[in-house]
Amino acid sequence: MRASFPTEFDAVLLGISRQAGGFDTPDGRVEYGEAYEMSFESSEGLAQTCRVGLKALEAASDFDVVKTPKLTLIRVVGDVQVRDDGGFFRPTQVRLAQPAKSAA
Repeated sequence: MRASFPTEFDAVLLGISRQAGGFDTPDGRVEYGEAYEMSFESSEGLAQTCRVGLKALEAASDFDVVKTPKLTLIRVVGDVQVRDDGGFFRPTQVRLAQPAKSAA
C-alpha cells in the first residue's frame, strides 16, 4: 500500500533534535543529517512530535530556522507518505504563525 495525504497544522518549533542523523529501515540506513523537532496537537487531541531534517525544513521555510528561538509557533503545510514499511512527513511550506488573539 502507498498513499499520500496533504496536511496542515500549527506547531511549536522545539529546536535541534538530539536523535538527528538517521535511522535504519529494512532497505538499509537512511541518513538525513541535522534535524529539528516540532510538536503539534493531533486530530485526536494528543500531543505529537515530528522530526524533520534541517535541509527539508529550511527549503520549506521563509525564515532562518537555525536563528529561530525554541517554542516559536509555526504553521506547517506538507505531505504524509504512508507505505507498507512505514512512512514519512515532508514539509512543503513552513511559516511563522501569528499567535491566537485572546478573548477579552
